[in-house]
Amino acid sequence: MSGASSNHAAIEAGLRALVEGVEFDMPGDGGSLADDLVDVVVEGIAARAIDGQAGAKGRWDDNKDWAEKRKDKVGKPVGVLSGDMLSATELRGEVTTARDELTMRYGTSEFIRRRLEWFSNGSDGKDGDPSGAKNQPARPGLYALDDKIRAGLRKAAEAAIKRHLDRS
Repeated sequence: MSGASSNHAAIEAGLRALVEGVEFDMPGDGGSLADDLVDVVVEGIAARAIDGQAGAKGRWDDNKDWAEKRKDKVGKPVGVLSGDMLSATELRGEVTTARDELTMRYGTSEFIRRRLEWFSNGSDGKDGDPSGAKNQPARPGLYALDDKIRAGLRKAAEAAIKRHLDRS
């Protein structure tokens, strides 16, 4: 290696600048990377919850007859009482974005957050306050990531990083 000069420091500085340039406020498809990631989570949770209710199979069966009677009285399908729990507004909830951190908190009010808790805990309320409904199964994990949502997050992040690299 005699006669070769090392540009290790320049390469390291370039890589550091590239990595540090990947931030949640960088441009995305729908505004910022943070906006894109939040959209993936909101759409994924809504789709999973609605798919889980379609046909009232498995864990939904325990509550189906009671829920159908109650929902018929108010003119709503099973899975929808007021329509707000799975609305994009409530699923988006409170979003906090910093350069290197993104957090989402379900709901736009404490009341809506409590409704999710009751829905998640079911009648027995093992993990908190019970729902107040009869024979309502617990539905933990409604507001959570799954493999499909994680894959969508990776895809959105990869697209933003590619755009960042193309501009660099």
